[in-house]
Amino acid sequence: MSPGTAPRVSIVFPVRNELASYRACLESLYRQTCAGFETLWVEGGSSDNSIERVRREFPQVTVVDAGDVGFRRKCRLGGHLARGEYLLLSNVDVEFEPDWLERLVRRLDDNPRIGVVAPLILHFDRRHLVNEAGNTFHFSGAYGSRGLGRSRDVYR
Repeated sequence: MSPGTAPRVSIVFPVRNELASYRACLESLYRQTCAGFETLWVEGGSSDNSIERVRREFPQVTVVDAGDVGFRRKCRLGGHLARGEYLLLSNVDVEFEPDWLERLVRRLDDNPRIGVVAPLILHFDRRHLVNEAGNTFHFSGAYGSRGLGRSRDVYR
């Protein structure tokens, strides 16, 4: 992405003390087949040295030191700083499949009426099983994880 060019996707990671997770997450992110995204690492109150390591090991990541603030405030700040056409919020304890972002952008481009999407999340140590395929919501405010424990093949 050339300077001054707006990214297609802004990926915001609201984080705190992510020393155990950051490397696998960011390495998988930068193996994407899709180009044209920015990464915002919105840091809030970490006491491990993850913020320094991210800056050193992944210079393409924009690190924002938000101070000692909570998760929602980090999400809002990341959203305000995002320059992309699409905004993506993600936890750090994930690994992305190499074509994940490309498929997501293609789906959004092909369906302009889509406003929000949720990923298929697999169990980390049992990647053939679904942890969540979006949520189900009830009018009472209760919700649950769709697909919990089912085979990932159900959602292919």
